[in-house]
Amino acid sequence: MSIAVSASPLRLKLTVLGIVLLGLALRLWTVSTGLPFTPAIDEPVIMEKALHMMKSGDFNPHFFDYGGLTIYLQMAVASVRFAEGALSREWSGLDRVWEGDFYLWARMTSAILGSITVYLVYRAGRRWNVTVALIAAFLAAIHPNMVREAHFALTDTPLTLFCTLTLLLSLVASEDGRLRWFVLAGLTAGLATATKYNGALALLMPICAAIASPAVPRRAASAIVAVLGLAVGFLVAAPYSLLDLPHFLDGFASLAQHYNKSQSGMAGATLYFKYLLLGFSFGSGWSAPFGWPALALFLTGVVTAIRQLGQPDRRAASLILLVFPAVYFWLISAQSLIFARYALPIVPMICLAIGIGIVTAHDFLRANVAALRTREVAVALLVVVAIPPAFQSIRFDYTRLRAGTDDAVARWLRRNVGPEDRIVGEVQAIRLPPDFHYEYQPRLTRESLDEYRARGVTYLVFDAGVLANPTSEAAVYRALIASTETAKTVEAGTAYTGPPLTVLRIPKP
Repeated sequence: MSIAVSASPLRLKLTVLGIVLLGLALRLWTVSTGLPFTPAIDEPVIMEKALHMMKSGDFNPHFFDYGGLTIYLQMAVASVRFAEGALSREWSGLDRVWEGDFYLWARMTSAILGSITVYLVYRAGRRWNVTVALIAAFLAAIHPNMVREAHFALTDTPLTLFCTLTLLLSLVASEDGRLRWFVLAGLTAGLATATKYNGALALLMPICAAIASPAVPRRAASAIVAVLGLAVGFLVAAPYSLLDLPHFLDGFASLAQHYNKSQSGMAGATLYFKYLLLGFSFGSGWSAPFGWPALALFLTGVVTAIRQLGQPDRRAASLILLVFPAVYFWLISAQSLIFARYALPIVPMICLAIGIGIVTAHDFLRANVAALRTREVAVALLVVVAIPPAFQSIRFDYTRLRAGTDDAVARWLRRNVGPEDRIVGEVQAIRLPPDFHYEYQPRLTRESLDEYRARGVTYLVFDAGVLANPTSEAAVYRALIASTETAKTVEAGTAYTGPPLTVLRIPKP
């Protein structure tokens, strides 16, 4: 692969910095949307446990759906935020705070980790050449799934960072051959496992380096220390997996039941293939074919990496690049729960493969079409591949400039409802401070007005879109409206996005 970027060291550093800052800007833009009253699904799971640790001093998460590293990380960030708030007189003690006070810093942490991942992709790509590194880093910076998930305080962005760091350290280990790099790669694979159990597959990368690199004199020892590094990294970052072994095993077994239900691996693979292809298109629906150029270049990069398996000096890097995403894709495809964000850890490798594909296409054209301006063609290929995901990422942020109707209702409740009032609502996303009483109910029609009164409920929140449906359920809602007072209605429009929501006040009998 001979295409090269001719730039001074300073210009190259500025280019890399610009790519990382672009990624950071896309991840920080609209990061506060919905906060603090309507966080994303699963964010409260992490933040409530982090706050509990701060208030109780009990560092056992008592939750083992995934390793506790993300919870510990957000606890540390929230502790710094608490100290900053205390210094600025926002609060005088831990009893004055709730998880809503810490979501913004938690999300900004995810955005920063996502931007660091972009840099790690660049460093990994340098193992091929500078051009591959810049292309891959740029694609990682603008990739819509990576941008989207970095907006939220969840496990997927930290997991992707640790998997990418393991990739980089494994490549270094394959070049250097010394045991220290295998230990470090194993440790970061352990951190990935402590973030989410699927991260254990990152261990495949240092093992591939140990098996395939001619620079490694002690192959068995290198693989063994990588395994030991994973065990140490996992137990240090998620110690209660051992200290509270019975509950860890129970929690893991319970979690497994959600993922190992009967599921066609081909069906899962088809869905994930669709998700990954759409990541390089303009979005779902008609625009799927715009992802085909990225797919073609990705396959070109994969074929190039497979061919390089025959070259002793390139075998380890190619094996590292190929094995982990293939096995990880197979694992998540066989699971019965499928979400696009579950595939996030392999996106950096996909970006690297596309970078290799573009450089390979350039070299082929230069060797076979003498009259063609091949550098311009390579740039055109990058533009064609990059415009759709960049459009998606910008559109995602732009649409989040408008608050949701659920957020508007939550803010109205916070201002107008007293802590003594009980609220029942159909909006699951709403979170209010602990001195408020908000209860989620999928359908208000599950109880009668008298039953709500008997429970001391004062306000009801429902999706007014049901009124447009000519069903018997709509008639029940209309009867409910007729028997209550409409306190607030919020509809989608220039200011808000989401379903129309109505707040009803239950009059005293």
